[in-house]
Amino acid sequence: RHSYHRSHYDPPPSRQAGGLPRFPGARSHRGALMDSQQASGTIVQIVINNKHKHGQVCVSNGKTYSHGESWHPNLRAFGIVECVLCTCNVTKQECKKIHCPNRYPCKYPQKIDGKCCKVCPGKKAKEELPGQSFDSKGYFCGEETMPVYESVFMEDGETTRKIALETERPPQVEVHVWTIRKGEPDDINL
Repeated sequence: RHSYHRSHYDPPPSRQAGGLPRFPGARSHRGALMDSQQASGTIVQIVINNKHKHGQVCVSNGKTYSHGESWHPNLRAFGIVECVLCTCNVTKQECKKIHCPNRYPCKYPQKIDGKCCKVCPGKKAKEELPGQSFDSKGYFCGEETMPVYESVFMEDGETTRKIALETERPPQVEVHVWTIRKGEPDDINL
């Protein structure tokens, strides 16, 4: 599920009534008011699900997110990054790296599409296997908040995208740079 939705309805030119005022943040709900007593030609615009308060949204990869909403970033060269979770905090993106356990309570944990960490087949997340004891704190996916910086440079049909992740422990900056030419990844550096 992603949160991007248009802030208003733009009908195709053939269906757009001329001279009507636009209301930012509103979407037209065509066909909702089909009352025969309404005056002919009256169009009513209704604000629906307007949770994007002015100044409290984040935009990531062309999608708009409300304050408090979370998503996994989508990096074209890599696809959806399941082990990073971003949250919109007023207008800033705060991204967290998800850490997976070093040991699992089963012999052969499995990777599942859409999940960052492996899971034990047929077992609930915190269920212990018979005869084993372990500290449950070591067996969950944790989160770490880190600043994420992104820049996009476009020139002559070429796009260069840079993403930098700053970590505290160990103190370092991971820089991911890739170039896209004619819609195809051309050069990827990590």
